[in-house]
Amino acid sequence: MVKPKKFGFKRMSWCSHRFGPRYRLLLVLCLLFLCVTIAFWLHYRFSRPYYRGVEELDPKIWDLLGPQEKSTVKPSTTTRSPQIHIKKISEIKIRDIWTVKEVEEHFFRYLENKDVKCVKDARLGSWNDGGWNVCLSPPYKLIPPCVVYSFGIGDDWHFDESVANSYSCQVLAFDP
Repeated sequence: MVKPKKFGFKRMSWCSHRFGPRYRLLLVLCLLFLCVTIAFWLHYRFSRPYYRGVEELDPKIWDLLGPQEKSTVKPSTTTRSPQIHIKKISEIKIRDIWTVKEVEEHFFRYLENKDVKCVKDARLGSWNDGGWNVCLSPPYKLIPPCVVYSFGIGDDWHFDESVANSYSCQVLAFDP
């Protein structure tokens, strides 16, 4: 008489049952590489000084973010006076054959042309329509008492209010 075979099950862990020894070694090496990479990244990120960017772009935003780390760069000991580089701009020449729209475009192109090199400028008003870049380099810095003339407001007071609130200047608005 033949005895039936007894089937026995070996108790195995999930890892040894599912993967062979090569796969387990590969998994351990991948996890080790990932941990080392994260450790180096964290060390590199927190060991460098943090620079917030150029404060001159919008000083109000940087004031809201809090104090900035002091720079380790020593300032220059030589005193420098402000330099103004004036460009030679041609005269406005209006031709008789131009339409009113062409004359208007030519005039506004002339007004928007920068006459001087501005080292420090700021955006006042909104970032979209109703805001303007203003030169704050010496000798153009807005120091009270000051008067700012605003032309063509079109019922948009963002620029005018920003100048009045930021620099305490009197703003005279004109909309033809």
